[in-house]
Amino acid sequence: MTQPLTLIHRRRAEIEKEIQECRDRIAALQAELPELDVAARVISRLGRQEPSQTVLEIEDGIPLPPVPAHAKPANIPTMPDMIIDVLDTPSVVLYGGLEPADIRDLIAKKWWPEVRPDVVGPIAWRMWKRGQLRKNGTKYLLPKNDETADAVVQPDTVEDDDSPF
Repeated sequence: MTQPLTLIHRRRAEIEKEIQECRDRIAALQAELPELDVAARVISRLGRQEPSQTVLEIEDGIPLPPVPAHAKPANIPTMPDMIIDVLDTPSVVLYGGLEPADIRDLIAKKWWPEVRPDVVGPIAWRMWKRGQLRKNGTKYLLPKNDETADAVVQPDTVEDDDSPF
């Protein structure tokens, strides 16, 4: 008969092995995220360069009809400025922030009706990574007053301001 302590050591080794496998899987998934961001930017850029081409979007695994690539109109603010403007309301804090889709809807109502659904999320995410926004789960909010001093961004490091979005 196997000693109880031996059973415990075996089970502990199995759990540690499974935890390491999960960590390896998480690391692989995290490494893939920047690649997807690059791919999305390339596809977006290609769509803007050749307006006759269309981009297929996928929602819940179902391809949607082709959508023409629309460049941002020149007479509206930059996407980061529009995101900040939309988030700069007391009701956003009351609701715990806004999802990218909600931000996109408000931008569409106020400035740019043709804004594509895939444009807002990546820019909001990069703004969050730079400290310009904060997150509450999947919702975005403006930083609290004491956080804004830490989020000073040099103009030459803001890649979104030159973006056609």
